Amino acid sequence: MFPEVADHSSWGSGLESVPYGLEMADWCKRHIYTRIWSFAWAYHNQAHSMMDLKPLTEIARRGVLGKSYAALRPEVALLEAETERNGFYDRLRFPLRTPIWLNLSSSVRKGMEAECERSLALSAIALKRFVLKQGRLPENLDALVPDFLSEVPSDYMDGMPIRYRLRDGGDFTLYSVGTDEVDEGGDGSPSGKPADLYHQAERKDLVWPSVARPDEVEAFRKELSKGRP
Repeated sequence: MFPEVADHSSWGSGLESVPYGLEMADWCKRHIYTRIWSFAWAYHNQAHSMMDLKPLTEIARRGVLGKSYAALRPEVALLEAETERNGFYDRLRFPLRTPIWLNLSSSVRKGMEAECERSLALSAIALKRFVLKQGRLPENLDALVPDFLSEVPSDYMDGMPIRYRLRDGGDFTLYSVGTDEVDEGGDGSPSGKPADLYHQAERKDLVWPSVARPDEVEAFRKELSKGRP
């Protein structure tokens, strides 16, 4: 498996203009380096990978207890920086360390985002149950405790309670501060990053979706019709 996945462009760097340069580099990689790696460094790589995972696992555990990605971010960044500081010998022994590690370190953030979305869902369900019983929305999420929630769910991005406020028209805004950890007051608009349209947590705030009001639906339809012939 290793020869296929360790396809680094550096193997052919500077050989593009040499006749059969890329073919020679590929042959050396597959028939010399890969055999040396399999014989001398494969088990080193496995052991090193396990050692890399230990501090990351400890960070993830503390994140679950502390309920705050903001508290974990410096530690994750420090581990990522240490992982990227590989010397030439380490790059030979652990050719996939950096890309694999970066994917694993992002799993901490993704896990905290999932917990944050869970907090939003629990809050939204409790709000609906409150409305069905009381016929109105509560002034704050504390009113949901203890009948509908054992405690106000946490915003796992910064460790604070999930944000909630009433809006004009009998609606509410329920949100998390998102991965930038900046409270934008429930603004779910894109922050300018390419992933904004697909990754809700990367927007200014991670906002629980609400049902569009009739006037909002009508305004959307009018805007949509402008582009039609």
